[in-house]
Amino acid sequence: MGTQCYCVSLLVAVCLVAMFNGTSTCAQKLPPDVRYKHLSIEQGLSQSTVFASLQDREGYMWFGTEDGLNRYDGYQCRVYRRRDHDSLSLPDNYVTCLLEDSQGFLWVGTYSGGVAILDRSTGTFKRIALPEWGYQRIRTNAVMSLTQDTGGNIWAAVWSSGVSRFDVRSRTWTQFAHDSSAGS
Repeated sequence: MGTQCYCVSLLVAVCLVAMFNGTSTCAQKLPPDVRYKHLSIEQGLSQSTVFASLQDREGYMWFGTEDGLNRYDGYQCRVYRRRDHDSLSLPDNYVTCLLEDSQGFLWVGTYSGGVAILDRSTGTFKRIALPEWGYQRIRTNAVMSLTQDTGGNIWAAVWSSGVSRFDVRSRTWTQFAHDSSAGS
């Protein structure tokens, strides 16, 4: 029963994040003049498995892999990685999701390092600590999805911990988790 509740809770959390995203996940017919270019380790990608991709408002392509965040400018990749004892580096090399918010900030979700925002002018990251809730402390920092709502708040789906909302004005998190004692 506990596993079923967990699976249903996770499914509801993922659906909520998808609803707030506002983008269609359905395939769309592309114009005939669209060209594709293969990008791999040989062209500078840090790792061949890509978990997240995004084209930002400046036209750069961003790719999240198990070995860092990659920015592709059409010619070469710049790789951002975690550096030991450097709190301004990527918090974890395993990048799970990306979001460019309405202000143009690039939010990076990671598997074990939580969330960070890239300062594009310096190439450094500001880490945004996930909430702690005493005995209900988030059990993992695995951020599986990021999206922004119409109020500018950032929503994060965190593995086995539900959904959390980051209020950009107060810079605080609110956690929304399934209460299994409520009966449904």
